[in-house]
Amino acid sequence: MGPQAQSLYKIIVDDPAAVAVYMKEKMADVQAFRRQSQDAYYFNWVLEVADDFQRPFRPTHENMRQLQLHRQQAPHELAANLRKAFSGIVDGNVKEHGIRAVAEKGPYEISGEKDVIGPLDELLRSFVAQKRMKIPTQEYVPCYKIVG
Repeated sequence: MGPQAQSLYKIIVDDPAAVAVYMKEKMADVQAFRRQSQDAYYFNWVLEVADDFQRPFRPTHENMRQLQLHRQQAPHELAANLRKAFSGIVDGNVKEHGIRAVAEKGPYEISGEKDVIGPLDELLRSFVAQKRMKIPTQEYVPCYKIVG
């Protein structure tokens, strides 16, 4: 999602003590924000979640083909569309209706701007190589095809 999104999180690997210290530091920021915005500690009332993140995505061949995977949209819209692409891949890999649809019509086609689908393809290939797709077969056959 780019440097702007990356600035909003921190990845700490293999260091639980560092995670605890970081979380404690950031909790003070959260508490200050909640006090300033008069928001409760028990529920985030000021959080707004875009409609596209709240509606289920129905992965069909047509819906997967029509995903908008390009950078000429707001970052949250691209994130929502990437979520839909991953939902479709899960659907085609593990859900009965998705497996059946892929068997009947072939793999879902995912297309878009090269600087979006290139890294997506690379990530998915790494998942396959690392056997992280968790499909109970010897050789993983993708339920998707990156086109474009």
